[in-house]
Amino acid sequence: MLLAAAVGLKPAAAQEAAAQLPQNVLRIIQADGARPIFDSLIAAITAPGRLALRPEIKTASPQAALQAFCENAKEGGPDIVLTTQRMSAAVAADCEANGIKDPVAVELGRNPLVLAVRSGSALARLSSQQVYLALARDVPYKEEFHRNVAIRWSDIDRSLPPLDIRFQLPPRADGSRAAFDMVVLAAGCRGEKLAMQIAAAAERMTRCTALRADRVREIPRDQAVRALLDGPEGTVGVLSLREVEQSEGGLVGVELDGVPAERGEIGHAVLDHAHSVWLYARRNDAALSAAAPGGFGLSQFGLHSFAQGYMGQDAPSETAPPPTDAAVAQIIELAQSDAIIGPAGPLAQAGMMPLPDDERAAQRAALAPRPATYGIAWAMDWTYSIAYGAWYVLETTFQRNRGAMGPGASDLSGLMDLAGYKLKEFQSSIGIVPGATMTFGIAREMSEADRDALDRALRLDSRARTDAVSAIQRRVVRTVLDVGQTEGYVVSTVELTVFPLPEIRLVVSAAGAEK
Repeated sequence: MLLAAAVGLKPAAAQEAAAQLPQNVLRIIQADGARPIFDSLIAAITAPGRLALRPEIKTASPQAALQAFCENAKEGGPDIVLTTQRMSAAVAADCEANGIKDPVAVELGRNPLVLAVRSGSALARLSSQQVYLALARDVPYKEEFHRNVAIRWSDIDRSLPPLDIRFQLPPRADGSRAAFDMVVLAAGCRGEKLAMQIAAAAERMTRCTALRADRVREIPRDQAVRALLDGPEGTVGVLSLREVEQSEGGLVGVELDGVPAERGEIGHAVLDHAHSVWLYARRNDAALSAAAPGGFGLSQFGLHSFAQGYMGQDAPSETAPPPTDAAVAQIIELAQSDAIIGPAGPLAQAGMMPLPDDERAAQRAALAPRPATYGIAWAMDWTYSIAYGAWYVLETTFQRNRGAMGPGASDLSGLMDLAGYKLKEFQSSIGIVPGATMTFGIAREMSEADRDALDRALRLDSRARTDAVSAIQRRVVRTVLDVGQTEGYVVSTVELTVFPLPEIRLVVSAAGAEK
């Protein structure tokens, strides 16, 4: 069992050990790669007087921690997981199969990845595509992939200095290494047409993240700053923003994709090269209600009348949750608070960049306890939104944004392309009843890196394009993603009809049948 591997138990003894676990212990697994941040969080949420249970803390890789959480729900698995990776659809399916439905996911903040060089280096700026072409084992040339033989940065692009390519990366087990693959290498690979012709997500990601051995070194995190300071000019290292700032001017961040590696620029411009830090826990709405300021009750969230309206009765009776559930709910409540994840909180002091004020508020609202199942209401809202949105599809595709533009703006075709869909045809007719239909077809399977990139693109676009029409574009894309996450199926075709009646039509096929 994976939990046994994660905490050092033999598989045969895992179930017996789970039965003997003390009930007054809160089990936490933290992923390696963000230890300073997680240590600060744990110290804050387990401060004397805050929790009645004693925390038992283990460390594992990000993927092993999430798998232990989902696969060992009934066998003494962790109550809380702190990780540098978002839960994948496959792991979420394991959670569902093991009875963990809709786990709570709290985004604690974002940890910017910085490509750093020695101060005074001539290598001052790079693009993700240039990094990919410098580090990839095989690179596209004409219509095939060939072994990478580039020696100097100027071999990649004549605008770069003629310095030898030297790159130091965190070890593969480090969370920031996975983030580098997902955020930088995959982004650079996305700019190569030949790579994007690989339809299978796993095959494409293998191609995009397979690195050459002659120009890349793996350096443990505790040695990375010193190794970069001692390395020859032109050496690039992957560090945290805090590590660069603590070098006291010895290291500087490389401008990546036009964004200077400065705290103000990263926070307020295009925060595209950052990986999020997450807290995962089991959902218990009764315990969450109890943990809210003011004590038990749906009324604490203004949901009592909501429950009555949808359930036709009073809210359930209020009873104290089990100690473990109560402790987990307290941690979830604390982990969303500005005191912990805000600009003056301990995580910001540990070097993490807080979520913007509006995103922290939106997250608290989204994670509020749910008084009842409201599938019908959700379906009605979905139907209305899509029907309303389809009316504007033609306009949103071919007209410029009406709102205030900002960095990170996208458009419908760009967002759909990132989701793996290409515009196949546009049909229009003129008559007594005019008609207009756009058809998008699936071009490639989305990888987890693509999904994360699309999440970032949608978030950035929501800040850059603030008009209602652009919001509807984003809703259409998210709907395609939500429907396409059904296991074993894929949305093969998206038809958007504007006239005579607004309509979105999704053609759902068995996975593989669309090929």
